[in-house]
Amino acid sequence: MSNQKHWKEQYEDAATIEKERYTQTSVEKLLQAIQKGQYGDYHQIWYALAEISTLEQAGWTLYHVMASPIDYLHRYHAAAALIKLLGKSGVNSGFEPVQLSGNPIFIRDNLPKVRDMLVQKLGTPPPPAAPPAPPVPPKKWYEKIFSRK
Repeated sequence: MSNQKHWKEQYEDAATIEKERYTQTSVEKLLQAIQKGQYGDYHQIWYALAEISTLEQAGWTLYHVMASPIDYLHRYHAAAALIKLLGKSGVNSGFEPVQLSGNPIFIRDNLPKVRDMLVQKLGTPPPPAAPPAPPVPPKKWYEKIFSRK
């Protein structure tokens, strides 16, 4: 029997390492990475940001990612982070991430409601920065795991 871990364990271990690295980074650097489309390999930048930032620091950036045309999975994780930050600030959004990132009809109907929540909590949004860059394509997680010797 091999001592090598199952691929799922390898993935989870790598994701844990990525999240730990991100939580040791400043909020400002995480926001800059997100703006550049550098989302990491395991979607942990979003959860680290939700853990170490406040709604005031990251709310509008996360909203702009959710409203952008990037791939669903990135918008989903950005939505999960924003929902967590709303909760930390005392706002129960009543949404699940998929309701803010999946079906175009849900997005059309629900993003304005989230924007209104942010305006109520944070005030008028700052002038928009450049739209988030398309994600930098990382090496696929499975290539990292299975290419190890």
